[in-house]
Amino acid sequence: MYKDSFSVVFSLSDALEWKSSGRNQKTLLEKGDCCVYGSGLFDAENIYEAGRRYIGVGLNLHPCRFRSVMDGLQKKKACTAFNGGKTPPKHRITATIEATIRQILQCNYNGCAKSLYQEGKILELVAAFANEMMDQNSVAVKGSLSWADSEALLRVRRQIDEGFLEPVTIAELSKQHFMCKSKLREIFRKHYGITIYQYMLNRRMEHACELLSAPDAQVKDIAGLVGYSNISHFSDAFRKKFGCTPSEYKRSLPF
Repeated sequence: MYKDSFSVVFSLSDALEWKSSGRNQKTLLEKGDCCVYGSGLFDAENIYEAGRRYIGVGLNLHPCRFRSVMDGLQKKKACTAFNGGKTPPKHRITATIEATIRQILQCNYNGCAKSLYQEGKILELVAAFANEMMDQNSVAVKGSLSWADSEALLRVRRQIDEGFLEPVTIAELSKQHFMCKSKLREIFRKHYGITIYQYMLNRRMEHACELLSAPDAQVKDIAGLVGYSNISHFSDAFRKKFGCTPSEYKRSLPF
């Protein structure tokens, strides 16, 4: 870790949590969150729960290479010093950024070819992140929820993450988590920036991405596995999420 460098962290699975050693300050990223902070030199402790699957990507931005990006993020107040007593502001991962991260993780090249591919995709990821964070319309994740509501939302999200292929209604979720339907709809949308239905749909599309990473995977088979009997409807939903069709996404993967 370089002094005066910036770190960008993306969470694609269960919540990622870490803290600076010797301090009470913690950072918690839920699924679909990202944050950027001036890291400098410090010791950190990661916190994991047994039995949960964690997928996250962290980038370290060296000031000699990314000074203009770092200056732009500071002007937008999109970051903070991790060990400066403040929790870094959180932002939602966009579809463009998520698709690029998954292409990095699913690279099947070897040796120098893999290094070249990942280097190019990492630069693409930094460029997309910087562009979206510096957009005047970018919005940070809102965190002004009570402890009880935050815990309820986390339980609802985890239930969807673990069973998104099985149909569940908002009425069932609200009953199981002791919250009226209208309140659940409202605080979920305000906190995560999308509706519960859209979140379920996104999870299916993310799972489709994982299945498409297999070299012999067929689009028509993947459509059925994520709950679509009509391939055109599946392609439309996938394009809306990632900006490309399943076939185009599969062709972009380095098999």
